[in-house]
Amino acid sequence: MTEDMWIELIKIIPSILISLIGVLIFFILKSTIIEKLLPSISEIKGLGIEIKLVKEKIESTVKSKAAEHDVDYDLGVIKRAEKNLKAAKDKRVLWVDDKISSIKDEVDIYRSLKMNIDISTTTEDAIEKLLNFDYDLVITDMVRGEKTSAGIELLEEKKKINNPTNLIFYIGSLDDDKGIPTGAFGITNRLDELLHLTLDCFERKID
Repeated sequence: MTEDMWIELIKIIPSILISLIGVLIFFILKSTIIEKLLPSISEIKGLGIEIKLVKEKIESTVKSKAAEHDVDYDLGVIKRAEKNLKAAKDKRVLWVDDKISSIKDEVDIYRSLKMNIDISTTTEDAIEKLLNFDYDLVITDMVRGEKTSAGIELLEEKKKINNPTNLIFYIGSLDDDKGIPTGAFGITNRLDELLHLTLDCFERKID
C-alpha cells in the first residue's frame, strides 16, 4: 500500500471503531431493547390510538344525546378529558338509574376513560353499596318509576349515613329555576356538562 493509502486508512479507523462499538453495544443490549424499549414505543402508539377513539366516542355521544334531549352542547370537554386522563383513571363511580339502557352510552364513555363504574337501580341498593365500598363520585337520576324525587331521597339517605361522596344529578329534563339541590355537587341534563362536573369533582378532591 502506498503512503497516501495508509494515511486515508488511518483517517477512517476512528469511524470504523465507533461503528463497531455501536454494533457491539447493540448486541449486548439487544434483549433489553426488545424487552423494554420496543414495548414502550408500542404502548405509546397504542395509547395514542386509544385516546383518539375515546375522543371520537365522546364527540359522537355528546352530539347524539344533545339531539335526543334537544339541548346545546360544547365539545370543549373533549380536550379537557384528554388532559385529565390521569385524574379520571381508576376513579370509582356509583351510577344510580333504574333505566340502565338509557345510560349505556354514558357508562361506556366513563369506562373508556378508565373509570370503574358500579350500577344501582334503587336507592336501597345504592346506600348498601355506599356502606360497603368507597366511591369517588355518585351520579344519580331523579325520577325512578313512580317516585318523582327518588334522587332527592338518595341524597337524604346518603346524608343520614354521613357519606361524604360528592353526588351529581344527571336528569332528563332540567329546570334552571330550581337550582342545585342542597348537598349535591351539581345537576345537569347534558352529557358534556356531566363530564365537566365529574372532572371538577376529581380535581377538587386532588386539591
